[in-house]
Order: sequence, then structure tokens, then C-alpha cells
Amino acid sequence: MSIEIDRSPIRPGERRTLTLLGRGSFEYSTACFVDQPPPPGFRGCRECGSNLIDVHERMDVAITAPTDWPGTQNRFRIVVTEPDGVTHYIDLQVLSDYHTHGSGGTMAAGGY
Repeated sequence: MSIEIDRSPIRPGERRTLTLLGRGSFEYSTACFVDQPPPPGFRGCRECGSNLIDVHERMDVAITAPTDWPGTQNRFRIVVTEPDGVTHYIDLQVLSDYHTHGSGGTMAAGGY
């Protein structure tokens, strides 16, 4: 299996393309790192969660707002599970201006 995505740090509003090469359909999920329990006032976006992606299907992955809530570690996680159950984790560092502006937010992932 091959996972193609730019793994360099990402900024809110930036988009990346995720392409999976292998056999069968894959399950993918997206989420920010949030300590349990989440910080007061935190709410996940409606786009976060799990979905299926076919081989060679391209997914547009975007950070829609800052992920600088306390406990998120300013990271965005993509989890890809192969049909045989093998799981791959891709963590993207999210660049943020939290210390300057102090705002929090959500992330999103969606297909073409």
C-alpha cells in the first residue's frame, strides 16, 4: 500500500490531496488531537469522522480553522485502514498564531 500526501506542516485554510494506492477500498478518518476530556468550549467539525475511499480516489484534506485549542497539540491526524485491518497514521503539524490571537477552531476533510 502507498499513501501519497504532502506531510509538511499545514496552515489553516490550506488543502492537501490524499491518494491511496493498493487493493480494495480503504477506510479513512480525520481528527485533531484532543486530550480527553476535550477542553471547555471545544466542538469538533461536522466533516471530521470516518469514510471510505477507493483505490486511486483523491481526497481533498483541509484545515478549515486554527487547531490551537489547549490539548490539540496543533496536530491533525489522518488514519487509513486497509481492507485487511492494517492501520496507518499520518500526523500533520498545523501552523498556528494561537499565541498571538488566541482563537480556536475545527478541521475538515472532504472528497472531490
